Amino acid sequence: LLRGIASQEWGIQLYIRRHFAWYNSELNLSSPTSRNHKDIPNIYVGLAQNDEIVPSIQVKQEIERVQKNYSCNNEHDNIKLLYWKGVGHGACVIQPDLIEQIRKIITSL
Repeated sequence: LLRGIASQEWGIQLYIRRHFAWYNSELNLSSPTSRNHKDIPNIYVGLAQNDEIVPSIQVKQEIERVQKNYSCNNEHDNIKLLYWKGVGHGACVIQPDLIEQIRKIITSL
């Protein structure tokens, strides 16, 4: 019920777009400035397996490809992939177990 209301109610959509850091953000792994992320703390990328908006399988494959290609010299070793199986877009804001996982990451920083 909450998922249906939250995904269709205009006020909630507007709030999420304005107040959550991941909205409209981009991580370009192929740019020259991204070749060495040593000055950047860990980057966490959360992907929902059944995302209706983001092509999560392709994004996951690209992150894994970059991690594999640069693993020999420890570049991109600070990119952490959170891949949530069996959930759709936005599940991390309505499912308690995913909220807890994110909370633990944030409080450990």
